[in-house]
Amino acid sequence: MNNMFHGAEAAEVAAPVAELLPDVELDIDDFGDEDEEEKEDREARERKMEREKKRKRREEHMEAEEVRPNSAAIVAAENAAPSDTTNAAAVKASLAATPATDSGFDSFDMFSSDVMALPAAVTAAASAAGAQADDHDDEEGYYVTRIGDMICNQYQVTGHLGAGVFSSVVRCVDTTGDQGSAVAVKLIRSNDTMTRAAEKEKAVLEKLNKTDPHNRRHIIRLLFAGSHVGHTVLAFEGLALNLREVLNKFGAGVGIAVGAVRRYARQLFIALTHMAKHKVIHADIKPDNILVSADYSVVKICDFGSAMLSTDPDNDPTPYLVSRFYRAPEIILGLPYGFPCDLWAIGVTLYELFCGRVMFPGSTNNDMLRRIMTVKGQFSKKTIKRHLVQFR
Repeated sequence: MNNMFHGAEAAEVAAPVAELLPDVELDIDDFGDEDEEEKEDREARERKMEREKKRKRREEHMEAEEVRPNSAAIVAAENAAPSDTTNAAAVKASLAATPATDSGFDSFDMFSSDVMALPAAVTAAASAAGAQADDHDDEEGYYVTRIGDMICNQYQVTGHLGAGVFSSVVRCVDTTGDQGSAVAVKLIRSNDTMTRAAEKEKAVLEKLNKTDPHNRRHIIRLLFAGSHVGHTVLAFEGLALNLREVLNKFGAGVGIAVGAVRRYARQLFIALTHMAKHKVIHADIKPDNILVSADYSVVKICDFGSAMLSTDPDNDPTPYLVSRFYRAPEIILGLPYGFPCDLWAIGVTLYELFCGRVMFPGSTNNDMLRRIMTVKGQFSKKTIKRHLVQFR
C-alpha cells in the first residue's frame, strides 16, 4: 500500500508549475477555517441576525399585551344565580381583564419577565433545562463532550475528531442496531443561525443520498438526524482518515504517487457530477473535508455545512466563502459563483496531493489574487469592471 503513495515522481512532473510558486512554510494553524477578516465578517452577520431576532421578539411582545377576554369565564358569570347578580357582575368585570386560557396551568403571561408569575412546574422545568444546557455547552455554544457520554441514547462517545465554525465532531460507536459500528457525530453549536444551517445540510445530504441508493457517488452517508440537549445532531458513517492526514502520513513535502492521485481524482469528479446534477454547490471542498476509507481505496466528500442549491434565492456573493487556500478567484472578487468554485477547489486539492504543498497559500484575499495571477496571468478588464461594479 505504501507504494501507492510513494511521491518521488511528483516533484519532477510538477516542477514547471512549482517553479512559479514561492516556497512558504505553513503551520497547522494556517489551515484554519477563518482568518481575522473572515471572523469579523461572520460575527458581523451573526450580530445583524441577532438584532433582527430581538426586534421580532419586541414586536411579538407588544402584540401579546393586547388582552383577550376570557369568554368561558364571562359566560359562567352571566349564568350565575339571579340572587347573586351583583357578585356575578363583579366577577365578569374582573375576569374580562384576564387572558383567555383553557386551564389553570396555562393562566400565566408567557411574555412576563416576572418568574414568580410562572407556574411552579414550568419554572422547575425551565431551570432544569437551563442547568442541563449550561452543563454541556461552553461559552460559544459548542457542545462539551466527555468520553463515554451517550448522545440521543444511541451513540457512545469514544473520542474527539475536531471542531469548526459550525459544530464539533466526535467519534462514537452505535450501541443499537449494528452493534459497535463506528460513526462520526456532528453536534451543531447552540445558535439559531447554526441550527438553520444544519437543517439545510440535512436536506442537501438526504437529497444526495436518496438519489444514490447504491452508494457509488462518493458522498458521505447521513445515518441519523435528531437533537440532544438543545443541539442538532447529525450522525455519519465512520471513515478512518481525511486526505490531509493521508498526505501528511505518506507524502509530506513530496506528495503521493500519481496513481493514487488519479484514482482519487476520478472519484471526486464523480461526486462533483452527482452534486451538479442535483444543483448542489458544496462551497467548502478541501483535503480536510474529503474522507478516506481504512484501506485508502475510496474517498468521499463530507461536511456540507456550507452547501447550498444553485437555485437558492439568497446566494449573495461574498468574498469569504470557502476556506482561503481553496477559494476560487470569482469568490474573492465578489462575483456570482456556481459549480466551478467546487471544481477549482478540487483542482488545487489534487495539486496539493501530487506535490505535497498548498498551491496558493495566500495570507489574505489580496495575497491569494497575487499568487493566482502569478500562475494564470492578469484578470481580464471585463472581470475587473464587474468586480468594481459589485463593490460600489
